[in-house]
This record gives sequence, structure tokens and C-alpha cells, in this order.
Amino acid sequence: MQIMKLLSYKFLMMSLALLLLAAPHAGAQEIIKAYTDLDTSVKMTKDAYDSNADEYEHEVPGEKLLTHKFKLPKGWEDITGGKVGTTEFSSKVETILEKYVGLPNMYARSTYNVFALKLEREVDLSHWYFNYMSSRGYSVVAMKDDFADGKRVEAESIKMNIEATFVVRSVAVLIGDKVIIAEYAVPDVFWNEQRDEAIWSIASFGMVFEDDKTIEPRKEFSILDIVKFNYPASWSVKVPRLTVVDELAAAVTTHNLRGELDGRIDSFYIASHVGGTREENMENYKQKYSEIVQFTIGEHIETLDNVKFDKSISAGRIDIFKARDTNGNYNGYEIWLAILESDVYDGYVFLTTIGREFDFLVWSKNQRSFKIMVESMGLYGQPR
Repeated sequence: MQIMKLLSYKFLMMSLALLLLAAPHAGAQEIIKAYTDLDTSVKMTKDAYDSNADEYEHEVPGEKLLTHKFKLPKGWEDITGGKVGTTEFSSKVETILEKYVGLPNMYARSTYNVFALKLEREVDLSHWYFNYMSSRGYSVVAMKDDFADGKRVEAESIKMNIEATFVVRSVAVLIGDKVIIAEYAVPDVFWNEQRDEAIWSIASFGMVFEDDKTIEPRKEFSILDIVKFNYPASWSVKVPRLTVVDELAAAVTTHNLRGELDGRIDSFYIASHVGGTREENMENYKQKYSEIVQFTIGEHIETLDNVKFDKSISAGRIDIFKARDTNGNYNGYEIWLAILESDVYDGYVFLTTIGREFDFLVWSKNQRSFKIMVESMGLYGQPR
């Protein structure tokens, strides 16, 4: 029986690997959808679980905002080993906050670990978490990332080591520039009997305090109080010498740790009373953009839905395209284009980024920064 279970998990992992290999040829979201939607159905009621569970609340020394709470079945043992917690967090190595083990048995014991990491750049939590789990050798089989504020992700993964194969139910919560993660790992042979307890335990995990800080500090930029937008502090803005107010432009760029350019956003703004039609203006700015970056717009990938724009924007949309080089060949980059309309100015905003299938985290950071900029962008002025 155990051999059959191991074979089934190996087959599952091979299937996931094939899905990931196929992802560059798939639709826009499929590279981060190499998993199913997380199944949260249970047979055990919450009251039944609570009656046989202990509740914990822990404050991290020097980090009051990281105070968290959770529940575990009665009888679990705290093996943290003394006072744990530090004000020093790394983006590379986890800071262990708590460690517990379940009841002993003749096989491997279930475990519950809580740890934290620091994020350096703006990124979507679901993107970061999927990549992070994969980098640790976990096979993510299901995720739930549709929480309203985008600051919570739950997942189910498979972890194989010498001791046993574990099914891991986990949650990641974003608070400021920190991610706090809780993992409930169960040996696969006990998963069916402990599944509901794992689900309720992870569902019970939460932060005691709310926080509205962002991963990176945000800066505000404006041109003559006509164009205003926010952007992450790791990006920098340059504006051409201003000659007329009817046509404005700005370029926002970011570099990696080696000083190499790894993201660029070009934006153009034109007063509604000048120029040609909106279609003609769009083609004009596409041409200007292509001359600047030496890329041209290729195949359409997708149109983003559920984008929230500033109240000054009467209509807006974001489309994503593959990029071509000057010879018309696809070059591994993407072009994101936002078109914003207002009563006084129209905006055309272009993001140039490495494609998601070539450097997923850089792509995620760039598209996240683009959304921050575009969703905060306001176009103002007096109609003429």
C-alpha cells in the first residue's frame, strides 16, 4: 500500500513538471496555474475541531505587528527550544518562530512550523509563494489566492525526504515587508485521518493586528499637477525637458543588484483638445515607444480584468503583448499597454519586461509595479 502511494505521488510530481514545461506555450496565467484550486471541504465541523484543540498566540520580540495566533490539536509538543524571535529578517533564510510535533507513532510524526522572511521588492504574494515553495523542493498541487486583500495565500504541497513523504497544508500572510508562513505537515499514510485537522489549523492562523504598510515605500510623482501617480521606491523617474503642457512624458526604470536595467515603464500624455483621434494618438505613441526601446508589439496575450483606476479616469484598459525585436522575431520580452482616458488628458503607458517564462520573479516584480503606477495614476487639468 505504501509503495503504491509513493508511486502515485511520484506520478503526480512528474505530471506537475510536465505542466510547468508546457507553461511557456500556454495562456498568460497558466504558468502560475500549474495547480488546482485548493479544496477546503471538511467532514469535521469547526466546533468539533475547536473542542479538541488548543489556541496559541505568539508575539515576535521587537516585531509587535507579527503577533499571530493559531490552533493545534491537543497533545502537540512545542519543540521550539528556548526563546525564538529576532528583529533581523532575511530574504534568503527563514527566521524560525515556532516548531511543534504531533503525537508519537511508529512512523514519522506530523509537524507544525511557523517562520518568516523579508521581501525586498514589490511582488504579488501568490507569485512569490509559488516560486518560493518550488525552490524548496515542494510540489505545489493546489492553491487558494483569491482572498480579498491579496495578502493571504493557502496551499497544499507534497514534500519528499528520506524520512517520509509529507502532505503539507500551509498559509502565507503578507504584513508590511514580511511574509509569515505556517506549515502543517502530515505523513502521507496519515493524511486521510488528519486532513480535516490540518485544514482547520491552517484556517485558524491569522494576525492579531492589521497593517497597511507596503513591501516597498511608495513615492508620489507629478507633472505640473496634471499627471500624478505612485511608484515603488526601487524605481526612478525621468522626465524630458518640458516645452509644452499639451504633450507630456515620463520614463520610470528599475535596475537589479548588478546595476543592469531589468524593467522600464514609458508613459505619454496628451491633452484631449489636441492631436487626432484617440486611435491615431495611440498608434503615434506606439511608434514613439518602439523607437525608444527598439521593440515592437507582437501577438496579444490577454486583457486584464478587474483593474481599479483613479476616479479621474473615465475609461481604461490594460492589454499584454509579446514583444518583437527590430527584425520581427519574438525576443522573450512582454509589453504591457495601459490606455487611460479622462476629460482633459489621455495616457498611454508601456511596460517593457522580461517574459514570465524566462524570469518569473523579475516579471512579477515588474508587472506589480506597473499595476501600482497605473491604478494610482490621475489625469487632471482644466478642459479647454
